[in-house]
Amino acid sequence: MGSINVKLYDILRTDFKLSETKGENVNYKSELREDILKLEIKMEQNKSELLKWFIGLFFGLALMIIGLYIKK
Repeated sequence: MGSINVKLYDILRTDFKLSETKGENVNYKSELREDILKLEIKMEQNKSELLKWFIGLFFGLALMIIGLYIKK
Protein backbone atom coordinates (compact mmCIF):
# COMPACT_ATOMS: atom_id res chain seq x y z
CA MET A 1 0.00 0.00 0.00
CA GLY A 2 1.43 3.39 -0.94
CA SER A 3 1.73 6.25 1.51
CA ILE A 4 -1.09 8.14 -0.18
CA ASN A 5 -3.36 5.13 0.04
CA VAL A 6 -2.51 4.67 3.72
CA LYS A 7 -3.32 8.31 4.47
CA LEU A 8 -6.55 8.10 2.49
CA TYR A 9 -7.48 4.89 4.26
CA ASP A 10 -6.82 6.44 7.68
CA ILE A 11 -8.76 9.60 6.86
CA LEU A 12 -11.76 7.66 5.61
CA ARG A 13 -11.68 5.34 8.55
CA THR A 14 -11.38 8.02 11.26
CA ASP A 15 -13.02 11.18 9.93
CA PHE A 16 -15.94 9.61 8.13
CA LYS A 17 -16.23 6.72 10.56
CA LEU A 18 -16.26 4.12 7.84
CA SER A 19 -15.74 0.46 8.49
CA GLU A 20 -12.47 -1.15 7.51
CA THR A 21 -14.05 -2.96 4.57
CA LYS A 22 -15.33 0.29 3.05
CA GLY A 23 -11.93 1.89 3.54
CA GLU A 24 -10.30 -1.06 1.82
CA ASN A 25 -12.77 -0.74 -1.07
CA VAL A 26 -11.58 2.84 -1.59
CA ASN A 27 -8.02 1.53 -1.53
CA TYR A 28 -8.87 -1.02 -4.23
CA LYS A 29 -10.50 1.69 -6.32
CA SER A 30 -7.41 3.90 -6.09
CA GLU A 31 -5.19 0.95 -7.08
CA LEU A 32 -7.51 0.25 -10.00
CA ARG A 33 -7.23 3.89 -11.06
CA GLU A 34 -3.43 3.63 -11.00
CA ASP A 35 -3.58 0.46 -13.12
CA ILE A 36 -5.86 2.18 -15.61
CA LEU A 37 -3.46 5.12 -15.90
CA LYS A 38 -0.55 2.72 -16.51
CA LEU A 39 -2.61 0.98 -19.19
CA GLU A 40 -3.41 4.30 -20.87
CA ILE A 41 0.28 5.19 -20.96
CA LYS A 42 1.11 1.81 -22.48
CA MET A 43 -1.63 2.25 -25.09
CA GLU A 44 -0.17 5.63 -26.08
CA GLN A 45 3.25 4.05 -26.53
CA ASN A 46 1.78 1.26 -28.65
CA LYS A 47 -0.15 3.80 -30.69
CA SER A 48 3.04 5.63 -31.66
CA GLU A 49 4.76 2.33 -32.51
CA LEU A 50 1.85 1.28 -34.74
CA LEU A 51 1.89 4.65 -36.45
CA LYS A 52 5.62 4.28 -37.23
CA TRP A 53 5.06 0.81 -38.71
CA PHE A 54 2.07 2.00 -40.74
CA ILE A 55 3.98 4.90 -42.26
CA GLY A 56 7.01 2.72 -43.00
CA LEU A 57 4.94 0.02 -44.68
CA PHE A 58 2.97 2.62 -46.64
CA PHE A 59 6.14 4.13 -48.10
CA GLY A 60 7.57 0.69 -48.83
CA LEU A 61 4.43 -0.32 -50.68
CA ALA A 62 4.35 2.98 -52.56
CA LEU A 63 7.96 2.47 -53.69
CA MET A 64 7.16 -1.05 -54.88
CA ILE A 65 4.19 0.18 -56.91
CA ILE A 66 6.26 3.01 -58.41
CA GLY A 67 9.00 0.48 -59.23
CA LEU A 68 6.47 -1.68 -61.11
CA TYR A 69 5.38 1.28 -63.25
CA ILE A 70 8.97 2.35 -64.01
CA LYS A 71 9.92 -1.22 -64.99
CA LYS A 72 7.44 -1.26 -67.88
